[in-house]
Amino acid sequence: MNNDKTFSRREKKELIVGIVVILVCAIYFMYLNSRKLEEVKQQNIGSMISISADFNKTDGLFVGSVVRLAGVDIGSVSDTSLLDDFTVNVVMDVKEDVLIPEDSGVTINTAGLFGSKYIEIQPGGMDEYLEDGGVIEYTQDSMIVQDLIDRIISIGKSKKEKRNQAK
Repeated sequence: MNNDKTFSRREKKELIVGIVVILVCAIYFMYLNSRKLEEVKQQNIGSMISISADFNKTDGLFVGSVVRLAGVDIGSVSDTSLLDDFTVNVVMDVKEDVLIPEDSGVTINTAGLFGSKYIEIQPGGMDEYLEDGGVIEYTQDSMIVQDLIDRIISIGKSKKEKRNQAK
């Protein structure tokens, strides 16, 4: 870089190439994810049941998002709706032959750091299983990357202030 704090022509080209590479990678990963969603939809043709869960925050979760159990795709999100208490009801269509204990929980996870959101079901231990129209009571909301970064920065600032006070 030049001493006068301006970018040279070569540095500008390198920056543009870097941005283009990042955009191409992001588009490619979104394309792969959309293909995966289509594969899940094709696999899910057959006997399905609908189950639901209420969340406080579903950022990035959409109709068609994958539903997984133990890392295996078993269904997809079929509907989302805002309730009167400002929570979000998420309806999931899952394979009928997958037995989900009534005391199971669900979380909204992200595939990778910036991937798409999906629902992961954590099976409970009960011997009674959810039927069509069943409701999962135990939920964990979507984690937003920006919130996570803000939390990390806040913790770092707090620790720095404590060290400065100790001196």
